[in-house]
Amino acid sequence: MISNKLCEFCNKSIDDLYLITLTCGFVVCYDHIVDSIDFFMCHEHLINKNTCFSMKKNRNKIEEINRLSQIKLYQTKLNEIKEIKNDPKYYVNEFVSSLMNKIDVRREQIKLDLNLSVDKAFDDFYDQADCIKDNYEKFLELKLKDLDFSKLEKILDIKEVQIVEQNQLNPFLNLIEKIKNIDFENSKFKLNFSSGDFGKIINIINVTKLTTSLALSQLEKTSKSCPFAIKFISELPSGEIVNVSCLKRDNVSIWNYETDTYIQLEGHKTDVFYTTVTSNGLILSISSDAEVILWENDKVKNSFKIFSITYYMIKCDFSRLVLYDTSFNISVFDLTTGITIKDFRAHESPVISSLYLTENEYITSHEDKTIRLWNLESCLNIKTYTEKSRVFSMCKLNNREIVLGTENGELVRLNLISFKKIQTAKVSQSAIEFIHYVEENKFICLIQKHLKLWFNLDGTFRVLSRKKFDNVQDVLSLRNGKLLVLDNSLKATIWK
Repeated sequence: MISNKLCEFCNKSIDDLYLITLTCGFVVCYDHIVDSIDFFMCHEHLINKNTCFSMKKNRNKIEEINRLSQIKLYQTKLNEIKEIKNDPKYYVNEFVSSLMNKIDVRREQIKLDLNLSVDKAFDDFYDQADCIKDNYEKFLELKLKDLDFSKLEKILDIKEVQIVEQNQLNPFLNLIEKIKNIDFENSKFKLNFSSGDFGKIINIINVTKLTTSLALSQLEKTSKSCPFAIKFISELPSGEIVNVSCLKRDNVSIWNYETDTYIQLEGHKTDVFYTTVTSNGLILSISSDAEVILWENDKVKNSFKIFSITYYMIKCDFSRLVLYDTSFNISVFDLTTGITIKDFRAHESPVISSLYLTENEYITSHEDKTIRLWNLESCLNIKTYTEKSRVFSMCKLNNREIVLGTENGELVRLNLISFKKIQTAKVSQSAIEFIHYVEENKFICLIQKHLKLWFNLDGTFRVLSRKKFDNVQDVLSLRNGKLLVLDNSLKATIWK
């Protein structure tokens, strides 16, 4: 028989199974703890989910709640598979047909993008050619003024001819020869459109940012700002910003800062605590009831449930979702199907930061100061490096190296092949709070309230530009060379 009791927070009658005892003795609904990390019953105790769930009174309940959740998810999957069983060919064809249509649309888009890129590149070539022409014309006119033909034509002495020839005529003829041979340094224009090269072209069109114009010292604060609900900020290929609405936290919010307009994506039943934009331009969001939604063109493309929401790290890319949970398991989901591809036991030390490097390579840093490279295909920790202090942040540097930011204020360059440190630079007395990839060998990080753009030149870290910010939680380098700054109140402001 189901035993109902009252929650001491909302006074709702609920099955005793879903009533959790707090460390201070109050009994509240399970959902209140899942949705909050703040004290809401007692001002003397900050709620720690792991501590609450590990209490003897709650342990069996949490295990049963998780068991029922998994069974419910299991039944949902069974029902979905039963529907597919009725007509599997139709099911597959429905998605493949949609893919075919998208390929056609993408082909036309790439043609247009490539044509525009080629036109712009060759317009720049024409401009450079005009500059070369102007420079040579002016230089040629000056040289011709130096030649007095009336005197030169009267010279008959062979020695004097040789002197004039060497000092005046030959240098001028050499200049003429240079003009005759003006060409590109590399006159080979062949491009091999193999699948790999073509993929790179698509990638450049989608994700290249105009980072060369990111001069931090010249940035000025604009009036364009927007309050958000969570710390995770990301940018769509169209330049719009994705986060969560402050007014309705179960909505994903898309902010167009140019027009100061918003689009709200409705689909979640509970508060959204994580959002990101995938490398192919889709929006992914996760809510507190463990529902994952993949959005395309403001509509739900796919949705599925994950096991729980207690995770150290969440990473998403390459059409996959990687989760490192507080039980020290790594789970990998296929975003297109919602199916768990891999689920394996990982290193039993809390995770501080992580980096999803390639489809099968995942890097984590831990409280025990280790940095670990995981092969997601074999489910193995294939390489380990131990640093002197904890690593708080990391990002890709190039295809061979990553850069780490430590709690002792050091930048560490780590070789991915040997998985060994090849450079250390002490740049701060305090922790490097975040590091973000900008472009190959360039990254941006926050050091003692100073935002710095770094460049790795011949194995040495050099600062390209910097700017002081008094209130920064995170930044996002935008595609148009502007910068989004998220302050500690989660207010986003555009700098340009």
